[in-house]
Amino acid sequence: MRMQKYQDLGPFTTNKLSSLRKHHLLVASGIGLGVGLVAICFEWFSLLVSHIQRDLAQSLGGTNDNLGLLVLLCAGAGGLVGALTQCVAPEAGGSGIPHVKAVLAHMQPLRGLRVMLVKFFGGAVVIGSKFSLGREGPTVHLGASLAGEVAKCAKVPPHLRDHLIACGAGAGLAAAFNAPLAGFLFVIEELRREVNSMTLGMALLGTVLADAVVQLSVGAGPTLRIAGMSLPALETVPAILIISAAAALGGLLFNKTLVGGVTGVPSRFPLWARGLVVGGLVGICISKVPHLVLDAQGVFDLVCTEDTLATTSLFMLGGLFMAKMLLTVACYATGVPGGIFAPMLVQGAVVGFLTTKILALSPLALPTLEVSALIAMTAFFTASVRAPFTGVVLLAEMTGGFSLLLPLMVAALIGYFIAELLRAKPIYERLLAVSSVQQVRGERKSS
Repeated sequence: MRMQKYQDLGPFTTNKLSSLRKHHLLVASGIGLGVGLVAICFEWFSLLVSHIQRDLAQSLGGTNDNLGLLVLLCAGAGGLVGALTQCVAPEAGGSGIPHVKAVLAHMQPLRGLRVMLVKFFGGAVVIGSKFSLGREGPTVHLGASLAGEVAKCAKVPPHLRDHLIACGAGAGLAAAFNAPLAGFLFVIEELRREVNSMTLGMALLGTVLADAVVQLSVGAGPTLRIAGMSLPALETVPAILIISAAAALGGLLFNKTLVGGVTGVPSRFPLWARGLVVGGLVGICISKVPHLVLDAQGVFDLVCTEDTLATTSLFMLGGLFMAKMLLTVACYATGVPGGIFAPMLVQGAVVGFLTTKILALSPLALPTLEVSALIAMTAFFTASVRAPFTGVVLLAEMTGGFSLLLPLMVAALIGYFIAELLRAKPIYERLLAVSSVQQVRGERKSS
């Protein structure tokens, strides 16, 4: 009799679960579409700020003649965004990915609307003002925050809310880089680190739909357009290994420097003051050293359009790498919204150029300059973030270089094992630990 009762309830329970599953996947689809729209608006607003700044600087006779105006504009942007961040949502500062990881680990709450307000407007202003920060981390944070608000409105159960937040974060990465598969892997490899049907379904729907919105709005194609991506010959393997190892060490140096910069700023300095000072520095760089504020596309266009090995000195490339790193650390230490993905890729590319120039003095066979840079970017990213699959697929999707999957995988393995050998923690785990310590200190002071 009892067995018959359970058998009767079985189909009802199955149908109910199936209906709930469809509902949650439908919510995930809406999140993907929404994140795609938010990502487009965020990029457009960043470009608008950049164009306004450029037009104001050129209206009085050109960028180089308006150092004071550029310093004033960038310092004002940094100070304004720093004050907005500190007053409205301090957790919206920085990349945002450590905060998403803390939310998913139930270590910190997610104040979605506040975070979205600060991240969208604050991030667009500083990124448009040429701070050495990327829009990818903020887009991930925006996606997670939007997903959290949608989950709240849709009354999604708490045990499924984390799936949707991770889905929104992955959709943000996919939309920022036009890389849906990398966004999907980012959810599995970096955020959830678990594989079940709900995680896979939501993440896949969100990333694909977010990227579809971006492609329909701005067009398809790789976000990093470079030529000369031929598959390297077998005899270039020794050079590839050396380039990968050098880039991995560069990634670990970046991690150490970034964490040191964040922890080294005394807490008594408010965010608006940090933004004001560093913003002035950015204005000087725009006027006097514009190479320091180039993105990855700008660096490739600058270096690869010439015979770099013959015309560019080791001192210039080494100086560019160190100066870009220090500028990125200074910008990130202000606490304003902005990510480190884009500066990380720029530094990885410069390491690739620098190492290739050095190896040109040896009898080793070398891959093309472009391939060397992509290999270095992959190893740099993997050593820093410790997400090798995401790094490989991200670079392949960004450039359309799927024919280079094998050398990119070799670079990722080298970067991963060097980081493991030196027992270096991933950058987002270190930043999360730093923010947790700072939060505890703040609570003690307030009490």
